Amino acid sequence: MYNKGELLQYGNNGVCKIEDIVWGMAGGYDKDTQYYLMVPISNINNTIYLPVNNDKAKVRPVLSATEITDILNSVDDMKEYVIVNEKQCEVVYKEAIYSLDCTHWFELLKTLCMRKTSRALQGKKITSTDERYLKNVSQRLQEELTVALGEEKAICEMNSIIENFENCVII
Repeated sequence: MYNKGELLQYGNNGVCKIEDIVWGMAGGYDKDTQYYLMVPISNINNTIYLPVNNDKAKVRPVLSATEITDILNSVDDMKEYVIVNEKQCEVVYKEAIYSLDCTHWFELLKTLCMRKTSRALQGKKITSTDERYLKNVSQRLQEELTVALGEEKAICEMNSIIENFENCVII
């Protein structure tokens, strides 16, 4: 069980703060069930009710500064995803995003940055699917790094990583 005030990475909502732990309320929520009342840090006007006993929910605590630093130290050695069939790329992207694993997110970021650069060198624009997932994974990583390292350092790290990844071109 998580505690009030904790920051969690939750499904497609990104980093959320547990504002309270409440029993079911009116409006369709089971009054006999306890819920985490959470607010995404990127959208403080949104409220999420997650049942405390929901074992299927994709949720994990936000990584610590030490855990993030360990991952950042290995970013240069990360492999990109090999996309064999363009029609299947979204399946690969979704799997990486929904894993809630920062290492997979950095691997996806590397893949997407390299694909973007490769297409640019061919005189093509980034595909809409790649662009959508590039924004998604960048936002998720930015939130995670901001919580762990602070906003200024997170922005610096992300910009540096993206620049490095864009210089690794798929030929």
